[in-house]
Amino acid sequence: MASANTACPLCASPARLFFKWDPVPVHEGSLLATPEEALAAPTGRLEHCFCDTCGHVFNRAFDLSKIPFNTGYDISLFHSNMYADSCRQTARQLVADHHLQGKTALEIACGKGEFLQMLVDAGMARGVGFDPSFVALAREDARITVHRALYDPVAAAAPADLIVVRSALQYFQNPYPLLKTIRHGLAHASAVVFVEVPDALDIVRDLTVWNLVYEHGCFYSSASLRLAFARAQFDVVQVRNVFGAQTQGIEASRAASSLGDAGATQPVIDQMRRYVDAFPKAFDERLSHWRGRLAQMTETGRKVVLWGAGARAISFCTFFKVPFTQMPYVVDINPNRQGKFLPLTGQQVVSPEFLKTYKPDVVIATNSTFAPEIERQLRALGLTCGFEVL
Repeated sequence: MASANTACPLCASPARLFFKWDPVPVHEGSLLATPEEALAAPTGRLEHCFCDTCGHVFNRAFDLSKIPFNTGYDISLFHSNMYADSCRQTARQLVADHHLQGKTALEIACGKGEFLQMLVDAGMARGVGFDPSFVALAREDARITVHRALYDPVAAAAPADLIVVRSALQYFQNPYPLLKTIRHGLAHASAVVFVEVPDALDIVRDLTVWNLVYEHGCFYSSASLRLAFARAQFDVVQVRNVFGAQTQGIEASRAASSLGDAGATQPVIDQMRRYVDAFPKAFDERLSHWRGRLAQMTETGRKVVLWGAGARAISFCTFFKVPFTQMPYVVDINPNRQGKFLPLTGQQVVSPEFLKTYKPDVVIATNSTFAPEIERQLRALGLTCGFEVL
């Protein structure tokens, strides 16, 4: 139903509530050190609204101040060869398409500088990163400098030929101050910004319900993403899916533009509207299916393990209130997450090698995009257990 008190943060039009869930953990990138801390993890609410005018989805209960972007924060996927290969191809394409050889890249929320490394390996002369959770570069390279700080107008005083923001814009309910700063930080009219965000259409169309976590304060459709950049006075070059249908990337320059081509975005908004209208029933059906499947497996004494300890595992365990006594372990290939515990439900994160002694009956991949890679790793470990995909 519509709410007169809820305005879309992008276009200020009235938005309507279509999904609620309470409580959910506020942490995805910071797992907990002990089971006790995990079970007492702070919580928030999901109150997702849809804007019929621009096609944007956002959690009106989101509070960015609850999320600790410190040195313990780690959502890196670069331990996956499949993901790294996709990012490497994106870096090469950006450098080639925009003639960035010998120029300067700047990345906001750069983690350990993995993508900056790929950009300089593809021909850029220098990479500069900003990330308050930064600890050390994944690979030492004199061409790359990372500041353990947030990107701000002072940082923008050092212009760049390419500014990259990957998996961060969704944390900002109002993206315009950041986009304005980024636009100011582009060195010249032909400089480009590249931003990756989860695709809202994937959530509502393909029912990627496990991606509904507190840290994702909003989800952009291709229509709302174009609108945000046009309103921030960017010239949108293209919007395209990257790394499958779950993620989309926008490329834009700082040249001022109109508010975009309504003829190109309206079909996307209409499509989003149809899927949003159907979402509550479809969500219940998805949960009912997996509730029954999980009960069938655990009540017969089968040992079930999730593979991938990120947002989707956290949502799965939270939605079903899966106790760690019923499912004690979640696998993750990121060594920085191993040994820690999922918030609220307390599952311990273990390495893939742990499964050789635990011998699970069923492994469930939490992300369908990684499923082929995960199944290959399972078989390489000599495991013949059942394999399913959320």
